[in-house]
Amino acid sequence: MDLADGLLDHPYDVYRRLRDTAPVHRTAGPDGSPAWLVTRYDDVREALADPRLSLDKRHAAPGSYRGLALPPALDANLLNMDPPDHTRLRRLVGRAFTPRRAEQLRMPIRRTADRLLDALGPHGTADLIASYAAPLPITVICDLLGVPDEHRRDFREWTDALVAPDPARPQAAKEAVVAMLGFLTRLLADKRTEPADDLLCDLIAVRDTDGDRLSEDELMSLAFLILFAGYENTVQLIGNAVLALLDHPEQLAALRADPSRIPFAVEEFARYDGPALLAIRRFPTEDVTIGGVTVPAGDTVLLSLSAADRDPARFPDPDRLDLGRDASGHLALGHGIHYCLGAPLARAETEIALAALLERFPELALADGDLRWRRSLRARGLLALPVTYSEKTPEILRAGDELRPWRRSPPGRTVAQEGRPCRFRRSSRASSGAWRARNCWSGRRQPHARVTRSTPSGADCPWSRSRRSTSSRAATARPPCSTSSRGGTNSSSTTSCSPRTGTPDAAAAPDSWTRSGMWRT
Repeated sequence: MDLADGLLDHPYDVYRRLRDTAPVHRTAGPDGSPAWLVTRYDDVREALADPRLSLDKRHAAPGSYRGLALPPALDANLLNMDPPDHTRLRRLVGRAFTPRRAEQLRMPIRRTADRLLDALGPHGTADLIASYAAPLPITVICDLLGVPDEHRRDFREWTDALVAPDPARPQAAKEAVVAMLGFLTRLLADKRTEPADDLLCDLIAVRDTDGDRLSEDELMSLAFLILFAGYENTVQLIGNAVLALLDHPEQLAALRADPSRIPFAVEEFARYDGPALLAIRRFPTEDVTIGGVTVPAGDTVLLSLSAADRDPARFPDPDRLDLGRDASGHLALGHGIHYCLGAPLARAETEIALAALLERFPELALADGDLRWRRSLRARGLLALPVTYSEKTPEILRAGDELRPWRRSPPGRTVAQEGRPCRFRRSSRASSGAWRARNCWSGRRQPHARVTRSTPSGADCPWSRSRRSTSSRAATARPPCSTSSRGGTNSSSTTSCSPRTGTPDAAAAPDSWTRSGMWRT
């Protein structure tokens, strides 16, 4: 079979038929060269960890599919190596992508996500791939490597030309490789002239002080691979996750109700519609048996990660998105010694991207129009994800809304309005009873929302006690106080409050308390 037949448009339907028919199929690679395709979970997982299946192109038989063609200066990377060279290079860069390092980057990632969402405005229509899912991981990995801002857009265009080449421009991929090689050559020269505190300068120091540990081609290839693979998978993972949520509103509602489930949900998103259809091609160093089929040495083996993660023998009802599922063990990011180096960073970025997006835009939906997927077997992702979005702006505090004391703020109150808390703190005008509102969900100070409260002369109400008050605090009976609330409609009302606690009397409460001013939640 030809891999391009239906796989780009309906991959999971094709993989289902292939799994049901046989575990291994003779097929043609993206360039028409012969290859073997493996689709069942147990076979794929075992093959990913089989040391007899090499990534080194020197083991490929003549005429076999070899994957992306790159010049030697970019080809000496981890995706084309076996131990011990693979072990040596992975150890050099592994410390920059550990789970601990990913945790340290969470705050910078969140700041970047908030900045990108700020640029979208409070409501409108946008392409979430171009405006959010792509620039977020690009910014993170370029900051990690020390790539100047002015070159980041160019790099995105170059990788697009490699991952999903345009049939109308057959020379675009070669032009992108030449441009990338020239850019990285200049970047390394600049880093040697003006060293900085970044991963690329650390690798240059290793190369210049101990050439036996890292050759110049390996240095260049590592820089290329980290930039290329360091964000490409994350772009697809974020975009596919958002689309899955918008296609399954009941799952979206459940995740909004319990955001603490987002880390577990990311694993299900990766299983359900992962960032890559296929793992990197492999070449048997000897005849091997996969799923009862003998594959000769040197033939190309393609392992379908997406087909394996939809195998009902491993994941019951696999075509259903279930954020309550235990999706551990999925193969979307690989398995074995070639497991994705940047997996902890990709997970952190996706978790933060989803949390920030769902928090900022309670009203999020697909915009009109057909979705278009990238025409690539290397990456499973959208060309664009048009959405409509809007921030929610609560304006009314209704009688009966729950009021709770706020930690370390005795005179304060929190108002639970549709699951989104806000905090009322004493302002500098404490004696007037004015309060300042703060959005406690996001931690950002917002425009004022004043609720004025007047106290009858002589009353000692804890909601409006002056700092200059010298009245006794003995537990004596106090007269009730009245609360006046003025909103944007110039309406006012009064209600009584408990003399001891200052909490509203529900029986005497008005239909609503109105805020003058609004803020985002």
